[in-house]
Amino acid sequence: PTDKRDSLIPKDLAIPPLGTRPSALDSIEIRDTGTAKGHGAFAMESIKEGTFLGFYEGILITSRERLDQQLAQRNSQLQHNENDSFSSCPGAMDYVMSLDGGMTFLDGYDRAMDRSSFSPVHMNHADKSTRECNCVRILHELKEDPEGPPFSVTFFTNRDIDANEELCFDYGNNFWKGREDQKV
Repeated sequence: PTDKRDSLIPKDLAIPPLGTRPSALDSIEIRDTGTAKGHGAFAMESIKEGTFLGFYEGILITSRERLDQQLAQRNSQLQHNENDSFSSCPGAMDYVMSLDGGMTFLDGYDRAMDRSSFSPVHMNHADKSTRECNCVRILHELKEDPEGPPFSVTFFTNRDIDANEELCFDYGNNFWKGREDQKV
């Protein structure tokens, strides 16, 4: 298997098998950030550098056309449901992660709506050059299961995290194209 690693993560860090439960799972809670970011993931106790945080979870979408259909349908549902707390949230569509530059995607929206337990879909953005960017992702090509997803996106801490600190990673430049004024 091959992977693309962020420059902030050691090359010798082992990627666990899909389905591995992160040991830090019970040490992270989802709560309101008190900012325009909405909800975020926070360490309830200190977490060591290099800790495995989990895999990005979502529905695998294998074409841009299917993604556009999925997002249009969700946008329509959100606009018609006044009781949905996300109907007025401009970030409600922002749980889609491209796996290969624009043809294969993971849509983590449904998992993000479940705040009862942590998943990397709950992490907010912080610029890579700042201390607030304390987590990194590794895109890992999977060749073991031809029926499964072609890639996994694995998250780790890139430094020691203090209790009550928000977990954030850099969403990348492509995420912000066309919405630079919304960057938080």
